[in-house]
Amino acid sequence: METKTKALNQAVVKYIVIVLMVLDHAVQSFLTPDNPVYFIGRTISRLTGPVMAFFIAEGYIHTHNVKKYLFRLGIFAIISSMAFTLFEAGKISVINLELIPDVEKNAAAWIYISSLGKYLVFTGTSVIFTLFLGLLAILLWDKAKLNVAVKVLITLAILYLSLFGDWNYWNILFCLIFYFMRNNKKLMWTTFICVALTYIFNLKFVNIFEFTVEPGLKLYRVGILLVPLFIELFYNGLPGKKSAFNKWFFYIFYPGHLLVLYILKMIFC
Repeated sequence: METKTKALNQAVVKYIVIVLMVLDHAVQSFLTPDNPVYFIGRTISRLTGPVMAFFIAEGYIHTHNVKKYLFRLGIFAIISSMAFTLFEAGKISVINLELIPDVEKNAAAWIYISSLGKYLVFTGTSVIFTLFLGLLAILLWDKAKLNVAVKVLITLAILYLSLFGDWNYWNILFCLIFYFMRNNKKLMWTTFICVALTYIFNLKFVNIFEFTVEPGLKLYRVGILLVPLFIELFYNGLPGKKSAFNKWFFYIFYPGHLLVLYILKMIFC
């Protein structure tokens, strides 16, 4: 339900998320985990992935052409993947053979090749990739004329592909939750929190074939619980000013800021 009593429209929220995204990537690049600013920055920036997923659901509802929306996300997912892997790994290379001690560095997923004593490492790609998959999942369940079993299998394939993207399968689930439960806020946020807990405790596929709990609770991840408060207290449901700048800024800014941070890391680190 739209309400003008809340302060922030969609355009303003998106720019806030962009600032938090830059903060997150900046503290990762230039600060160490024992720095209080690192903890604060990473905690409040846990808003970014879920809020982006929230607006994927909103975009699906309001777009005039979902196919163009999907195509646009797909194109920029490809463009952004180069900037993301350069930022994360220091080189534009998605697949590498790595020595065993180095496997956990900059890896989204991997397969161990025993004959070589090495890992085939998939570096991973950007959040736009998982947002693209999230939109695809919504479209699948909302429009595709397929039986449920086929949809489930395709969804599992989408979740598998999401392992190679930023925010992994969580972004896919968030997109589905925000769209299909949007008319029942209590159920939506309860389900969101349940899924968010798996993020906080880092329950994930760290190997393509293994489900595990990664050691060491990263306390900053509790910041994801700020998402329901932020959306419900501040977002008024209004789109804000429509302009080509607002439409295209994020798509261009996302790979751009990663390239700038990469250059800064090369200079100062």
